[in-house]
Amino acid sequence: MGILIGSAVLPIALAMTWDRLTGEGMIAGSVGGTALALISWLAVSSTYEGGLYDFFKNTGREVSMLCGNLVSIISGGVITFVVSVVLSKYRSFDSSPEIWENTRDIDSPLNPWTELYAKELDLMGAHQLDNRPSLYEVSRAFRNAKLVAQIGAVVLSVVLVILWPALMIPIGVFSFSDFSSWVTLSEVWAIVATIFIIITPVLNEIWDIYHAFKHRKRVGIEPEVRTRVEKVINEPEAVLETIDLNGIKGFGSISAAVPTSVISIAEAHGIQEDNSAVSVF
Repeated sequence: MGILIGSAVLPIALAMTWDRLTGEGMIAGSVGGTALALISWLAVSSTYEGGLYDFFKNTGREVSMLCGNLVSIISGGVITFVVSVVLSKYRSFDSSPEIWENTRDIDSPLNPWTELYAKELDLMGAHQLDNRPSLYEVSRAFRNAKLVAQIGAVVLSVVLVILWPALMIPIGVFSFSDFSSWVTLSEVWAIVATIFIIITPVLNEIWDIYHAFKHRKRVGIEPEVRTRVEKVINEPEAVLETIDLNGIKGFGSISAAVPTSVISIAEAHGIQEDNSAVSVF
């Protein structure tokens, strides 16, 4: 599996850390790295007795798999870096903030990041589209979080790449029962991680949708105004003879919910929408 997808690891990491990365570089690194990994994997496998005729045995050997995975990861990163540098050589350093602004445009309409982190950013009016803090302000507010993420990444890498394999050295060769237990533990870990990765984003979106609808139900016009508006909708001609819609608070904001025929009748009576209304229907 790593032979096929390992070439995309470094391009994805560079997408979050390097402003000179280009889309062409990511594609070239991912596709080219996979191609080179497959070639290396099969080439090393063919050197064993039986060659590729004994396909499953020789391609499943440790050295064959190791060579394929290493070539996939390393070549994917190198190709991505070289192609991106060549294609972005005319890009000025002043364009870096603009590039990062593009990534900040990726947002969830149900749970905008300006509202989610309004407290951390000390942001007033986070719901306003034109009230987004600058990149410098965001970087300053999350400086500690960035430091924790960097340290955590280094520590976790050391644990998984060095310490965890080192613990296997004193054990020596596994017995059949020990090996079965190790495989079972690995399978449980993989299954739990897979379920968490797939289910968590779905649950988060479901919660955001529920929260948005719940919030929407709490927003409405005053009961008295709602009653008067319902009369306008159900009996437009009779009500418009006696009621001045300009006096109804929120008429401008509810007009979208009123049938076109009612709006036409209102206009015929010379009634204009009150655009300063703040009530929401």
